[in-house]
Amino acid sequence: GGSGPVPRLFARLAAHIQQPHVLRAEGLFRVSAEHARVRLLREWLDGGREDAAFAELHGRPDGDAHTAASLLKRFLRDLPEPLCTRALYPELVKAVDGTELRPVLARLPAAHAALLRALLGLLRRVAAESRHNRMTARALANIFAPNILRARTDAATLGDLHRTAHVTHALIEAEDEALFG
Repeated sequence: GGSGPVPRLFARLAAHIQQPHVLRAEGLFRVSAEHARVRLLREWLDGGREDAAFAELHGRPDGDAHTAASLLKRFLRDLPEPLCTRALYPELVKAVDGTELRPVLARLPAAHAALLRALLGLLRRVAAESRHNRMTARALANIFAPNILRARTDAATLGDLHRTAHVTHALIEAEDEALFG
């Protein structure tokens, strides 16, 4: 489960972010990027100018860490269905209260499972550099929970936000074997 290919754009962004100088950028995924720059590169990516967009990211001495991170979060937000599907949301938020996550994740569509596995690998690498980037697994969970785990309605309560962050933290902290077998 979850070992298939991931979308090319996600794979390229993840590879870019995993370069040591990008991975260690303070506040990676938390610090906002320059809005106009993110918009420009999104237009390039949407318009089929992927290589030009990546050349632009690579052209900055800091690897344009915050722009790359913003583009990756936007990619996840723009998925037609959240990474952890709306149908599985009720079971996933209960799983943290004792039920195991693995049987619920086993029911994710293969493409979602593969992308989730790749994202968790990236987030674990970011958290492993937290003494440089100050982004712990918990901080990353708070940022990524709304991007990957959403209920059927958009009327999320504070309790929902807390539960989704808790689940996301558990996913980041768990080993792949425990989650995906």
